[in-house]
Parts: sequence; C-alpha cells; structure tokens
Amino acid sequence: MALIKRHRGIFGIIAGVLLAVVGAQLFYPSDRSLPFARLGSEAVGFSSHQAVASKLETEYSKGQVTTTIRDKKVTVPLAESGVVTDNDKILHGLSDYPWYLRILPFSVAIKGALTNQTVATKTDDAKFELYATERSKECEVAPKNAGVMVKNGEVQLDPAKDGQKCSRDELRRQLTSQPLSKQGLNVKIQTTAVKPDRSDKDVQLLLAEARKVADHKLTLSVAGKTYEVDKTTLASWLAFPEDPKTKQPTIGLSAEAVKSYLTTIQKDIYIAPGTTVITTHDGIETGRVSGSSGQGINQDATFEVIQKQVLDGDGAVTAILAVLPPNLKYNRSYSKTPEGLQALVNDLVKDKGDFAISVRKLGDNGVNANGNKTYHPASTYKLFVAYSVLKRVDSGQMSLGQTTSGGQTLAQCLDNMIVNSDNACAEWFGQTIGWNTLTSDARAIGASRTTLSRPFVSTTNDQALFLQKLESNQLGLTEPSRARLIDAMKRQVYRKGIPAGVGVPVADKVGFLEGYLHDSAIVYSPKGVYVLVIYSNGSSWGAIADAAKQIHQHLQ
Repeated sequence: MALIKRHRGIFGIIAGVLLAVVGAQLFYPSDRSLPFARLGSEAVGFSSHQAVASKLETEYSKGQVTTTIRDKKVTVPLAESGVVTDNDKILHGLSDYPWYLRILPFSVAIKGALTNQTVATKTDDAKFELYATERSKECEVAPKNAGVMVKNGEVQLDPAKDGQKCSRDELRRQLTSQPLSKQGLNVKIQTTAVKPDRSDKDVQLLLAEARKVADHKLTLSVAGKTYEVDKTTLASWLAFPEDPKTKQPTIGLSAEAVKSYLTTIQKDIYIAPGTTVITTHDGIETGRVSGSSGQGINQDATFEVIQKQVLDGDGAVTAILAVLPPNLKYNRSYSKTPEGLQALVNDLVKDKGDFAISVRKLGDNGVNANGNKTYHPASTYKLFVAYSVLKRVDSGQMSLGQTTSGGQTLAQCLDNMIVNSDNACAEWFGQTIGWNTLTSDARAIGASRTTLSRPFVSTTNDQALFLQKLESNQLGLTEPSRARLIDAMKRQVYRKGIPAGVGVPVADKVGFLEGYLHDSAIVYSPKGVYVLVIYSNGSSWGAIADAAKQIHQHLQ
C-alpha cells in the first residue's frame, strides 16, 4: 500500500510538472523567439522581436549586392538595390508556435531547437525599379537578324544571332530567394534568349540574288577613257539596307564606296576649283575675291546611273561631268559691341553644325544663336534639380542631414549629383520632390521652355538665365545654399569643354547623353563675370572648347 501511495505521489509530481510546462508553453510570448532558435548561424533564443529587428538593422542592412551578368560583376550597397530584410517573415519564423503544439509537453524546446530561420528578404519597389532598370540595361543584348554581307570579295551569309534579356521579375526572385548574409548577396543573373525576327533561312533567296548581282560586268567611260570594274570591286560596292516598310533587306550599292572609286578615276579630267575669299565685319560682307570654278565627276548623278545598271545586269556607264564651284574662305572681324558678339555667335553656330549658344553678362539679356531651340539637356538639368532641393532646404522642407539615395545624406547626394553627375541622386530628388514640381520651379524663375517631367527639354537661353540669376543672387536662395551650388560646380570633374577653352576659373555643369554634349558655365573673367552656355548634338568637346575660346577672347 505504501508503494502504491509513493507511486501515486510520483505520478502526481510528474503530472504537476507536465501541467506547469504546458501552462508555461500556453503563455509563452508570441513576440519572443523560441528557446534555442537560430537566425542564420546565430543563437537568438528568447530574444524579443525588437531585439531581433535591431540586429537585422545594425548587422544585415550595411552589406552589398553583387550581381554577375555574363562574367561582369557590379556591386552596389544593399540599400541602393531596394533589397530589404523581410522582418515580418523572419520574426514570424522565429516565434511561430501554434496552439496544438503548445499543449504538448516540452514542445517549446523541441520546436525552438528545430527553428533555424534564414534572413529572408523582400524589395522596396521604388528603389528596386531604379536598380532593375540599370541591371536590365547591362543584361540586354539585342538579337541580330540574318542578312547578307561581302567578305574578302565574296557575297556571304551574315548569320543570325540570339539576343539576351533579363526579366525584372526573375531578377527580383533571384535576389530574394537566397538568404541574406551580413556581407550581403552575391547573385549570378540568369538571362533569357531572344530570338531574332529574321533567321538564316529567311535570307537564302536574297543571298542567291546578291551573288548574281556580284557577277555582273560593268565598264565606266570617263571623257573617252574606259575602265572595267573588276568583280572584287563591284562586290565591295554592294549594300543591303532594310526596307523601312517591310523591314526586309534589299540589294543596293553603297554611295560612299562608289563615290570613293569615282574619285580615283577622275584624275585625268579633274580641275581643282579655286577659292573665293569673303571678307566680313560683324557678319556683313565688305569684300570678295572670286576664285575659279573647277571640273570633276558629278558623283551623285553618276552613282544613280551606276546603281541602276549594276542591278539590271551587264552594261556600260558614261560618267556625268560637273562644274565644281570654288571653295569659300572667310576673313572675319568683329567689333567689341553687342552686334559684333552676336555676329561671332551666329558664325560659330553656322560653322560648327548642330549648335546653340547663349552668352550673358550679369546685367544684360546677352546674345544667342539658336538660344530657344529645345534639346534634351542631358545632365545639365541637374542644375534645376539642385535649385529645387536647396530651395526646400532653405524653407525647412528638406534637411542637409537627411538620408537619401544609397544611404547618403542629402548634402552628400547633392554634391555628388553636381561634382560627379551622379544619376541615382538626381533620380531620388526627382521622385521625392516630383518631376512636375521641378518643372514648375524652373518655369517660376523664367525658364519657360524647360520641362523636367519627361521628356526632358531645355534651351541655352533658359540655362543662361538660370546661371545669371544664380550668380547675381536673384533666385531667392540663402547665401550658404547659393555658395554650396556654385562651389560644387567649380569642383565638377568634367573640364574638357568651356573650362578648357577659356583658361580662367569656371563654375559649370556638363551634360553628355548619346550624341548630346552640353556645357553650362559661369566664367570668372578678369574683364568681368559672364555666363556661357553651349548645347550641341553630334559634336565634340574640342569643338565646344574652341567656340568658348573664341567668345572669351572677343570679350577680353
């Protein structure tokens, strides 16, 4: 009987312990990690959600994202990629303890010991879109359509090639599918093949036809002298442009190649034209010495005849001769007057191609050529962005110490945007303030032809007005903000344009995008400060520097 009582006592103790354990389990806090739980390789058992969130912020948010695309690696800060820790998922995984487990004795220890939560991630959509746009550009390779080419004098197939692209959704999946380490993420981006619209099979008929054309025989007669075009030369003339409507390649001749050949065979009849010298003052002709005309092959007309004959079959062509007008040479002079400066600017734009120039001294409206012609402003638009940012700093709406793109302070981002022409900072400012608001700010100071809400456009007149008001302290900025912007412009790193031409201190902002090269500058000349803005398309920094040099010399 005593033994039975003793066993009952033991069972009672055990039952009491089990009930106590289950009771403790039932009331185990839902905002605390399970005992013995691990986060990655670290023990975080019993830690509060707040403590785990703090660990994620301090230890896992400062890493980097390295993406490899076709063996090219690009590394950016984790924050710039838009990848962030998925705290909700992580905390739930560390403390997930359903009721049906809570009623099983000692399940809290077992469940905790089995809990090894990875550092899961998700994306901040706004930042990820900017990041994915850049990565997609690096990933994309356009497919190459099949065509026909001439190589080593023979007409050959120009084979098709697959292109490549990256899906943003796939990029997001790859970035968020692997656990985050304290160092960040290292992801090899998978690409998808893009098939060309035109395969090798699609150009077989064109290839056969081109080979027939290359076998045609052609003779050229120039002032009674006959030239027989050999097969290799004729094949080298072939070109295969796409029809703009059907997008299919056609057979034609290269005008450049044929005209180059015509230049070599016209030596017996060629008479070089003379030079007409024209003297101008402030753009007005004051004298002229006429040069003699010359003689040569009319290359445009002769090319048309040759092309028709070659495509039709064997035959002979007689070159068409033409009178060559004399070359023109200008002896220009300019007075030290607004009229003289205007004439100089007009001549520079006329000589240098697709140019626009605006020149202003601090107290006048200046002169311009093509000053109201709209161009994509490239990175010169960042001057207007900087103004809008500083305007809000002065009003207290923004702070120089606040965090911006890539974890930089606003002051750092503003400096990088002007000094190094950082695009990510400009994008962040534009999205934060609003592109339409940036346009309104520019219009309010008189930049009436500038639009910053896409598509971007501006003019040299708008840029010159802005810089004139900036230097004259007429933008309404506080002196520290005005000085901050001008100081950054003085330190910007691209100096091959206006600074190289004028050879004196300059505060400027350049822009370069595809064929556009621009420079917007405040020039600190010994004879007085002035503003010079040059926009160009299809030009060079050397041409911009030369134009700046001529204008600067005129103003001294």
